[in-house]
Amino acid sequence: MTFVKLTIAVEKSRDVGDRIGWDMSEGWGMLGAAVLAGIFAIVAGVIAYRAGRRQVADQGLIEHRHWQRQNRLDAYQRVLTAADGFTAAMDLWRIPTSRPSANLAGALETLAAAEAGVRLVGPAEMHAPAKAVVSAAGAVYQRTRQLRPIPLPIPPAQWARLSQDVITATNQFVTKAATVLDTPDD
Repeated sequence: MTFVKLTIAVEKSRDVGDRIGWDMSEGWGMLGAAVLAGIFAIVAGVIAYRAGRRQVADQGLIEHRHWQRQNRLDAYQRVLTAADGFTAAMDLWRIPTSRPSANLAGALETLAAAEAGVRLVGPAEMHAPAKAVVSAAGAVYQRTRQLRPIPLPIPPAQWARLSQDVITATNQFVTKAATVLDTPDD
C-alpha cells in the first residue's frame, strides 16, 4: 500500500507543476479574448470616426451649396431689379420734360454693379447673359448722350428697337438664371 500512495503523490505533484508552466489555461483564454475585444474596439472606433468625418463633410457640402444657391439668387434678383430701374428711367427719359430726373447714368451704374455681382457668384455661364443686359442698356444710354447742335428726339422705330434689345436681353438672362438655379450642383 505504501507504493500506491507514493505513485499518487508523484502524479499529483507533476500535475501541479505542469499548470504553473506555459500550458493553455482559463487565464490565457481570457487574455486572448480581451486582446481580440481590444482589437475589435479599435477597429470599430476607426470605422465610426471615419463615418463621422464623412457625415460632417457631406453636411458641410450641402450647406455650402445652399449658401451658394442663395447668393446666386440674390445676385440675379439684383440684376433684374436694376434692369427694371433702367427701363423705368428710359420711360421717364422719353418724356422731354422729365429727362433731367430720368437719371439714366445712375440706373446704368446700378445695373453694372449688379452685373459685377453675377460675375462674382457665377457660374461662368451667367456672365454673358448679365453682360448682354448691361450692353443693351449701355447702347440706350449712349444713344441718349449723343451730342448734337440741336437735340433731336430719337425716332420711334429706333427707340422701340433699343427698348426691345434691353427687354430681350433681360428675358434671356431670366431664362438662363432659372436654368442655373434649377440645376443641382454635382
